[in-house]
Amino acid sequence: MILSLESLKTTFFSLSDIDAFLRRPSYRELIVENRGVNGFMYVKNGKCRYDFAGQSFEMEAGSLVYLPYGSCHRMTVLSEDISFYCVNFILTVSGEVALFSDCPVKLTDRLSPEVAEAISAMETEHSTVVKTEKLCFLLSALGKSATSPRAEKLYPAVTYIHEHLTEPFSSQILAERCYLSSAQFYNLFLAEYEITPLMYRNRLILSRAESLLMQEGITVSEVAESLGFESNAYFSRFFKKHKGISPSEYIKHQ
Repeated sequence: MILSLESLKTTFFSLSDIDAFLRRPSYRELIVENRGVNGFMYVKNGKCRYDFAGQSFEMEAGSLVYLPYGSCHRMTVLSEDISFYCVNFILTVSGEVALFSDCPVKLTDRLSPEVAEAISAMETEHSTVVKTEKLCFLLSALGKSATSPRAEKLYPAVTYIHEHLTEPFSSQILAERCYLSSAQFYNLFLAEYEITPLMYRNRLILSRAESLLMQEGITVSEVAESLGFESNAYFSRFFKKHKGISPSEYIKHQ
């Protein structure tokens, strides 16, 4: 399944196998066949070149490349001082592995300071909860640049939902953030996302919960706290109502 980064705004996905690390390679060439995870590679210093399927592009400090699951490519080091961050992960939608492309893609030559900081922070972060949150921020930031005019109009409301997942809200509160009437906002939201704001919020909570519950060693209490639930019991009731099984049972089935 191939998705656009923009479509993640309206897609409910799960993240697993998140890993981040900094490399200062001593090798001159790295050949990868059938890559086992999705990944982003951010060049901190130096230069390198990617070759794949008869194509190639060069990377230098500030560049970000997407490396898809299952891809084959060769990286050639072009300078002695090269160092880069890698963020690896599995993205699934409805149980199927999803990609943003079937071959490597250079996303930018000038990564924003906020995104670069999030990537570098993941390398020293041990908490799977925080790693998941930072990866979600990275995906959101990369997708925002390609949003539709309608999605751009709704962005303040959607951002509010993402940042206040378990807090009560009304369409009026969200509409005011977009400078729309309640009716205008509700109809625009339905047209863009094909679900109500409340359904969107609930699906987002469940998607994040599933991503976190798939992380090895995490507890239900840690997930509940990360998502902002007032108690472990409240989170468990919410999860079971929508998924049909408890969070503990979900973990056992992974």
